[in-house]
Amino acid sequence: MGSARLRLVKSVGWLAGFALLAGCGSGKKLQTYDVTGTVMFPDGNPVAGGIVTFRSYDQKVSASGIIEEDGTCRMGTFQPGDGAVAGRHGVAIAAPAIQRDDSDPPGGSEVRIARKFSSPGTSGLEFTVTPGQSNAFTFQVTPP
Repeated sequence: MGSARLRLVKSVGWLAGFALLAGCGSGKKLQTYDVTGTVMFPDGNPVAGGIVTFRSYDQKVSASGIIEEDGTCRMGTFQPGDGAVAGRHGVAIAAPAIQRDDSDPPGGSEVRIARKFSSPGTSGLEFTVTPGQSNAFTFQVTPP
């Protein structure tokens, strides 16, 4: 694994850890429901690597999922892949910048998606988790 790829994997790992800790805001364990999805660019190519975060409008809890190489992810609230709570969620998507080449100077990295997607307040994305239904999303993000 190249050092640029390793840095991306480490960045995504840290983001996922922080997002799962944010999911522990409520004192009681809430019921979660399976949620899967895909994150794509407008040209149909997947966003390879990153994290999707759901912030519940009704509960003080969030869910997150690591975006795989094929653009898919599975959301988790209390542990990876355990789903998200029912209701409406604001959505944030972060895809860490990738260094273009190991010989590039610091700061020689490529930002992959527009900054507006990094916050549920600015992304314009929402998803409603419904008990007893297939909870699958497809989000389209744009480059900067």
